[in-house]
Amino acid sequence: MAKRSYLPYSELLAAVAANPAEADRLQLLMSVHPDERRWLSEGEELEAHYPALRYLRRDCLDQTAGLDLWFRYFPELRNLEGCSIGDLHKALWHSVLGGCRVLRLAYAFRPLSDQRPAYEELQRLQSTFAEEIAAPNPRQTSLLTFTIPGAGLPAQIIEHKAGLLRLLKLRIGLMDLDPGFLLNYVAARSCSVTELFNPRQFEELVAVLYREEGWDVELTRPSRDGGKDVIARRVERGKPVIAYLEAKRYSRGKPVGIRLIKEFVATVAGDGANGGFLLTTSHFSQPGQNWLADKGIRLAHVELLDQDKLASKVEALAGARPGVFSLPQRPTRNRRSNPRASRTSG
Repeated sequence: MAKRSYLPYSELLAAVAANPAEADRLQLLMSVHPDERRWLSEGEELEAHYPALRYLRRDCLDQTAGLDLWFRYFPELRNLEGCSIGDLHKALWHSVLGGCRVLRLAYAFRPLSDQRPAYEELQRLQSTFAEEIAAPNPRQTSLLTFTIPGAGLPAQIIEHKAGLLRLLKLRIGLMDLDPGFLLNYVAARSCSVTELFNPRQFEELVAVLYREEGWDVELTRPSRDGGKDVIARRVERGKPVIAYLEAKRYSRGKPVGIRLIKEFVATVAGDGANGGFLLTTSHFSQPGQNWLADKGIRLAHVELLDQDKLASKVEALAGARPGVFSLPQRPTRNRRSNPRASRTSG
């Protein structure tokens, strides 16, 4: 695996709806005292009580100062014996967010070398979210907006709860997203593109990459592409150029073999395209690379981009497009006005 050239730091701004009890539990998990509306002190954090939860007898826990607050909002802590602190946090976050509805999401991306946080932009967007979601939600609902690190466990749970990848696929599509968001989102993930996107979404991602490089791209119909997923066009030195793009979403252990390389070269040459790019989330077999370098190059100009070259392309384009990005608002049913239910926490 090639060394990463750009790894952005990400922050996630979320707006959620919950019943008042779940809203208080969520406040506590975010280190805000649900009764006094202040930040918890270091001695009040769950980590400070973890040794008691882990090692004291169950009948001794009530004598531990400060645990009464956590037991009041999370009585299940009495039964979570032997868990690591990470498992405790995971169980509590899943418990709380399972009862919440995610309404809006926004992301802030910046290079790790940039120490300037996006506080002002996120605060403005947070205020906008709070105003947008105050009116359309039913009574007996608490509304919260908050910012958390984009790569942590809570962010992962919120993304899953929001159905982010399904939302991107079914409602707006990758090619309709702001490319700055999409490229930074991919660059910031520790998981592979294979885990993030299905085969069609990977084709869309490839189209976005080349569109950002100045090509006019046309995504062909699924399963009827004739060996080309994307047709890319641009003018070079006053002459029109056509290139075919073929995207193979394979697991890392499955290489793109010589047969597929030969078929793609034949398609590019047979249609008279100026060249082609074969991209994969995996790698190319050595026999296939050897054939292309020895014979295939005489038939058509084709470039192979494996997982490392693909990652480098994503990171190079993402590095030029940091910023704050808001995902479109999800449609809401049964809109009613209840401005008094809106709360904002840091």
